[in-house]
Amino acid sequence: SDKICRWQCLGLQGGLLAHFIPSPLALSSTTVGRKFHRACLERALCCRAQDFEQPTETLAPEPGSKRRRKPGPRLRPPAGYRVQHLAVMSTAVKLDPNTAISTAKDAVHASFDDPRVLWWSAAATAPEMLDGMTGLPLEQQPAASEPAPSAVCSQRLFARFGALCERTRRDALLAASRPADAKHACAAYAQAREALLTDPYQLGPWQVKG
Repeated sequence: SDKICRWQCLGLQGGLLAHFIPSPLALSSTTVGRKFHRACLERALCCRAQDFEQPTETLAPEPGSKRRRKPGPRLRPPAGYRVQHLAVMSTAVKLDPNTAISTAKDAVHASFDDPRVLWWSAAATAPEMLDGMTGLPLEQQPAASEPAPSAVCSQRLFARFGALCERTRRDALLAASRPADAKHACAAYAQAREALLTDPYQLGPWQVKG
């Protein structure tokens, strides 16, 4: 839910493609097949970042609104960046009879013991199954001495970004040796990211990869 909420504020395109897609792309809806609870889902995916927006002339809430803005100075995102709310839905056929919030003693809550992750895209020749703990393709488990990386690992994606910069003659971006450097070069995205992740009233600090 943290990742989706971040996407709804900064965009699915991320920091690299923000150089080519200036307007953030967001999800318009999501469908859940198990443990659906509308209020919890809306808050987790978007509504908790309701103050991530450009400041307005008045900070007073609309008449009848229960919304209350946080006081004090705040970092604000640049123009074009704001939280984009999405529709949340549940499948007609429940994949799990238990509810998200249950006090029943025999209630079975979410389990994340299975590390398998499946991804695919229109450009992929076939789906790829990954180990969510290592990020490596499952067919390479146990890991070989030098396992081949996944097609969606940071290294591969940054290489494809470099190829796109070459085709579009974005020579300044080609000088970046790391994905982080190229992301920081997009000033609007970097400002929006800082406003979202350094503000304790928003998502707060994000984990940094070692």
